[in-house]
Amino acid sequence: MQVTEVTVHDFRDWLTTFAPTAVVGQARLLSTCPVATFLTQQVVPASATVSVDGHTLNVYTNAMSALPEFMYDLAEWVLGFVEAVDRLNPGVPTLVTAARALMVLDDVLYGVDGDTALPLVVPGSV
Repeated sequence: MQVTEVTVHDFRDWLTTFAPTAVVGQARLLSTCPVATFLTQQVVPASATVSVDGHTLNVYTNAMSALPEFMYDLAEWVLGFVEAVDRLNPGVPTLVTAARALMVLDDVLYGVDGDTALPLVVPGSV
């Protein structure tokens, strides 16, 4: 099993690759929030999916599995970002653009250690 540490800088760098109006995820949806989209596209193997649920990151390596094969506590910056994005339009799934995600991330990082990593143990590599 390979351990991959993903920092807030990795996430921010990914967001900056998109046009400001490009949709990078959806608020309030576990498997399509911007963090889950980033991890699914950039970190976990192609056959795996990710969901962000409360304080936990879930990694599913089998599409048929109802239960995650790996579960991790979220880093402080991820918790802050997900909570802030979900407050954009409470109760309603909302498309999140790269510009909005960057704005929220910058707001969240005030007072948060930017080197905090989200460790992931994933089978194989992308």
